[in-house]
Amino acid sequence: MLTNEIAVSSPTSETTAIKVNDITPNDVLHHHGQPSDGEELPKTPAEGFSPSELQILNKKLSTNIRIGIFFSIFWLWGIGASIGLINGISALKIVKQTQGQLGGGFGAWFCILVGGGGVAYVGFVYLRAIFG
Repeated sequence: MLTNEIAVSSPTSETTAIKVNDITPNDVLHHHGQPSDGEELPKTPAEGFSPSELQILNKKLSTNIRIGIFFSIFWLWGIGASIGLINGISALKIVKQTQGQLGGGFGAWFCILVGGGGVAYVGFVYLRAIFG
């Protein structure tokens, strides 16, 4: 005979019957010692974004990374490095906003590091030229 009840034992050796329909994923995790006391299941990556929104964000991310890499490498007296740094930060925000579902973190960090290094170097050169 099929029943919709299962026996669940706890660490204190108590066994209780629970209706299968009443079990949630959080109950199962709680009994196996993972999230507990009000913790929820992790959300799926990029929850709340439709495929068309992800496509738009991906195009924006790709554009930011291409522009950022170009200007990070060609500093143009510090202006290019600043543009690269800004585009790298913008790209990293998109990657974080989509919770990693869209790739591009390496390119974003490249723009941030190389563009930031360019801004620091050019700033040092300008300060040294002004103050000797």
